[in-house]
This record gives sequence, C-alpha cells and structure tokens, in this order.
Amino acid sequence: MNLIKVNMPGLERQITGKDVYIENKILPKLVNTHLMSALNFDGFKNISDLFCETSFIAGNKESLSPITKVLPNSSRTLIAEYHEMDYFIQANIMSNTHLGCDFFDSAVLDKMQTSYELNQRLEDEKRPIEFENEKIRFLINSRITNSKYRDLYPKFDDRADFENFFNVGYESCKIDGDKREFYREVLELDTEYSNYTSNIKREAEIRLEQSRHQKSFELGAHIEKVSIEYNKVVDEFLLAGKSIKNNLKSYLHLLLKLESTFPFILDHKELFKMGDLKGFDKDKPVPISLVKIFDSKLNTIVLGGAGSGKTTNLQMYTRSLCQNRENELVIYMTLDRLATLSTKVEEEDVLTGLFQYIQTLDPLLYSKSELDLLLKNSNSVLILDSVDEAIVNFDWILDALKAFSTKYTKCQIITSSRYTVRETKSLGFVNVSLLPFNDEQKRNFFQKWFSEEPDKASAIMEHLKENPALDQIVTNPLSATIMSILQSSGVPLPKSKLHFTERDSIF
Repeated sequence: MNLIKVNMPGLERQITGKDVYIENKILPKLVNTHLMSALNFDGFKNISDLFCETSFIAGNKESLSPITKVLPNSSRTLIAEYHEMDYFIQANIMSNTHLGCDFFDSAVLDKMQTSYELNQRLEDEKRPIEFENEKIRFLINSRITNSKYRDLYPKFDDRADFENFFNVGYESCKIDGDKREFYREVLELDTEYSNYTSNIKREAEIRLEQSRHQKSFELGAHIEKVSIEYNKVVDEFLLAGKSIKNNLKSYLHLLLKLESTFPFILDHKELFKMGDLKGFDKDKPVPISLVKIFDSKLNTIVLGGAGSGKTTNLQMYTRSLCQNRENELVIYMTLDRLATLSTKVEEEDVLTGLFQYIQTLDPLLYSKSELDLLLKNSNSVLILDSVDEAIVNFDWILDALKAFSTKYTKCQIITSSRYTVRETKSLGFVNVSLLPFNDEQKRNFFQKWFSEEPDKASAIMEHLKENPALDQIVTNPLSATIMSILQSSGVPLPKSKLHFTERDSIF
C-alpha cells in the first residue's frame, strides 16, 4: 500500500476510501436548516428540491463596467512620490500581464525604486539611533531624578544649559563636604550625554542626505498604447460573447484581463476618456448556466446581495461534485470557519485552516504534508463561502487566499461575497454577479415549494401581480422563501414593502 501511496496517490485514496469519507462528511451539511430555523419554519425543505437556476452577468455589477472603450486624454504625465512606487509597479505588472505593455514609464520607476531603496537604507540606519537616544534620555532623566544632587542639574530639554553644565558649570556648584561623589556622577552622566549628542549629529547628517534624494518624479504614462491594447481585448471579449458556449474559457479569461487592468484606468481618469460602446447591454444575463462558469476550472467569486442565492448555488455545486466524484478532493466550508481554525493554532494561512478542518473529520485522514502534495498535484476544488463575513474578523484572509491560489494552481477556488467588500478585486478571480429573480424564476421557486399544493404557488404569483410594489421586493431566494413560509403558515400576505417588513419581523 505504501508503494501505491507514493506512486499512485489517487488510487490509494480510492482504495482506502478517503475521498468518499470526506464527501460523506460534507454532504449532510449542505442544507438550509439554519435559515429555516431562523425563520421559525417547522417543516423541512430540501435545498435541492427548491433550487432554481439563477441568472447572472459577468463582472461586478455594482462597479463601473470594464466593458467600455477607452481613449487617451491630452495629459500624459503625473507627479508621483516614491512612496507610491509599489502601486505603479503593480500597475505595470498587471498591464504587461493582461495587455502586453507597460502602463507607466519603467525607466522612471527604476529611478524611483533606486531613490526609495536609498531612503530606506538611511531610515534603517536612523531608526536604531533614535531608539538608542530615547533610552539615553530616559536613563539621564532617571539618574537625575533619583540623585541627591538633582536640584543642581539644569533641565535636560535645554541643551545649551545642559552642555554648559557639563563643560564648566558643574565646577561652580556649592557642595557641602566631599565633592568627589558629585564629580563622579557628573562624569558618568557626561559620558552618556556625549553619546546622545553624537547620535543627534549623525541623525542630522542622515536627514541632510535624505533631503538630497529626489522624492517626486514626473512619471509618464503610455496612454495611447494602453488604450489600443485595452480596446483590442474589449473587442475580443464581445466577439467571444457572441458564441459564449463555444468560447467560455476565452470569454472568462478576457473578462479577467479587463477587470484586472480597468481599476488602474479608473484611478487615472485625467489620463483617459471613456468612449461609447454601442450595442452592449451590461445588464443582460449571460446565456449559460452558472455551473458552466464553475466547470471552467477558473477561480471564481460569486457576488450578490443578501439572500440572492450565493450560498445555495455554492452548496448545490458542491453536492454535484461530491456525487460525480471527478475531483481528487472537494471541500465546502465558510471562509470564516477556515480562518478561525487557522488562527486557533496561531497561523494565518489557508492550508493550515484546511488541515485543521480535515483534522476535525478524522485526525488520521491526511498529514499536512500529504494535503500539501495533494493540492499541488491533483485537481481539487475548494468552495469557501462568504468572504464578506470572514474579512470582518480576519483582515489577513484575502491576502492568504491570494497566496494560496498562486501556490496551488491545480486547485480551483470558488467563493462568494456581498458587494460591500471592495478588496475582492485583489484576488484576481473571475467575477460573476447574481441577478434578481425574473417572473419565470419566481414561479418556478413557488411551484417547487408548493409541489403538492400548486394552487398556493399560483396564489402568490397572482398576489405579486396585483401588488407591483411588493413584486419589486420579492426578487431573490430569501424573500421568496419568506413569502412561501407566510403562505404555508396561513399569515396574510403583505401588500407593500412596509407590510413585508412587518411580516418579516414576525420571524
């Protein structure tokens, strides 16, 4: 078995049943019992029986669409400070990766980096000097405070008086009895103060040297080239969208290129103008199933408002993966739980969180090194729900997720978030935004809920038709669930947003 484990780890897992074991542990958790319990619904509704296809658009619908033409403006330069260098370098990396050209003048960035590194070297030299002087200052003040001759010393903050005291002033001090003890104390303090003044002199030299280094730079931007290459990608994206079923991966890769570079264009509106893009409707649903996006094997983040169906879609996809068993490892959990498990052992990384989770299933299932090799060498899928909840308590989680996706390129990550988390763009994942239910999807949901009482489903749809203000509110799985429970419980259906909120508060 050890020989099989080393040479054919996939076969070893099939023989030992490790994959099936994890799947069997995860499947029972893919339920909506927490929601039903929160809404005080006594019955049971299987999530798979209620699931309805959700329409979506490519990209983040709450952000300005990157599907637009950009034109160069008259301005081609900006004033940049060297402490902003990382941003400009990142812009060039993204632009080179996705457009094949520099965004900013790389020669000027090299000068900025040289100046920055010289300044950092001087800062590194200055910092311990400042720290040492704080210690000396504290020591001298402490010695004087505790000295029986403290009334004879000038204040430390008056450097002229203090230096004069150590030079000649102490000799005129009137001391009763033997002066040797006083002179010995003055000599010790003078030694410390000499170190202090030497440090002050070196600090001044460092600051003078720093002042000679250029801090502001006139940074040129290659706006014509960026505009040309960006618009080429837009055209390719629109072309791929015309036959998306045959060009899905290309369509998503092109979308990723646009979403990765567009923020830098937006950051510098003074350099670019937005052109018109006739015939493109950014709110038009993508004409394929969300499952097809997940099946692309690209890292994906599903965006949507509260109750829009993010978790349901992720759970349903997890269920299908576990049942089909085409991947080496499939794990579903909330990102918040992963981060919690990681920090319990005082680490802040995704692998640790995954390992700790698997330990809760069975401590003997995988060692951490085995899990590391599995994720590096096999097709695995991690479905980590709710970025927006995790980031509240764990500000490191997005950086950790990005680092994990870079290291484990064979492992697909699917996650979700509300629109409120702007930092998700740093992940470099494909973005899809869930859309509100249309009439057909609402009808489908209610018919599934009342599969044995179709008249109740029809009654809800008729009620929504008669109350258009309410119809505009019942637009997602959560609000549809609330309406269904009201109908099931015999509670009069609301007729407006206010009434809906009142009924909602019952739960």
